[in-house]
Formats: sequence, structure tokens, C-alpha cells
Amino acid sequence: MIRIIVLGLEDDLCREVVRLVAVAVVESEVPVVVETHTDFEQMIARGVYAPPAVFVDGVLKSVGRVPEQAELLDWLSACRVR
Repeated sequence: MIRIIVLGLEDDLCREVVRLVAVAVVESEVPVVVETHTDFEQMIARGVYAPPAVFVDGVLKSVGRVPEQAELLDWLSACRVR
């Protein structure tokens, strides 16, 4: 199962990332666990200084921006191939 972690503040950017991740998960039909963390200390511990950030299976894929839907689908697709 793929694990996606969204790190961010409780703001519009983070909510948009979570929404897009949810849409990508439904579209890809890949089994995924999605976690959202808003703890600033956890962000710093993971080296994230410009939220929102997206980790897919522990790998930082995006930071400081809202990823495109196509990117999210590509990341999920690449995980499915492994």
C-alpha cells in the first residue's frame, strides 16, 4: 500500500493539495493511505520550510507548491509499477 503524507499549514494551499491527492487516488484506483500533518516541528524535522509538501512512500515529491493532477497520477502510477 502506498503512503502519501501531506505536510502543511491549515490554509487554502494545503486543503487544495489534499483535495487533489484524494481525486488522484480515486482516479488511479491504487490502494493508498493518506496522512495530513500540520505540526510545524514535524515539517522542520523533515526538512520542509515552505509548505505544502507531499511525500510519497517517504520520498519528497513536491514542496512549496500545489502539484498538478497529472504529476500526482504519475507518482501513483510509478509506485504501482514497483
